[in-house]
Amino acid sequence: MNVGTMLITGLETGPDDDGFWNIENGGRISIDLFSKALAGWLVLQGRDIPVSEARAAFNTTTFVIEQAATWRSTLRTSDGTLIFVRDRQFARTVIDVRELSLIVQVISAAQNAEVTVNDIALLLLLTPAQIREAVEAHAYMSLNGDNIEHEGQ
Repeated sequence: MNVGTMLITGLETGPDDDGFWNIENGGRISIDLFSKALAGWLVLQGRDIPVSEARAAFNTTTFVIEQAATWRSTLRTSDGTLIFVRDRQFARTVIDVRELSLIVQVISAAQNAEVTVNDIALLLLLTPAQIREAVEAHAYMSLNGDNIEHEGQ
């Protein structure tokens, strides 16, 4: 997968945090949205992950990963590892198509480059059909062949 310039260098935590992307004020993403996507991605991995691997998946910094992990009660970091602290099996069962679409949106947009359904399927350890369904369920994403496109890009 091609990765563009780092897109997520900070999280929105102030009064402008509306739970989404704050494009009009520097492109920061809501800490709630990012940390939810990070937790979902971690659950789908089926194991605790080195922070460096999470950094690469989300094309971001260690600081952002640690900030999100500190904010979300289901995550923590320890000795360079990102840890899911709740029942991973149960958490996986509650990731529905809406939740998956948020994870796909954050990860695919964070790459800041052309991203395919297969790229994201490999990254999330899911089938291309599941990724297509998630993209089609999201109001701000669409498919152009196998490429995932975001509104405004």
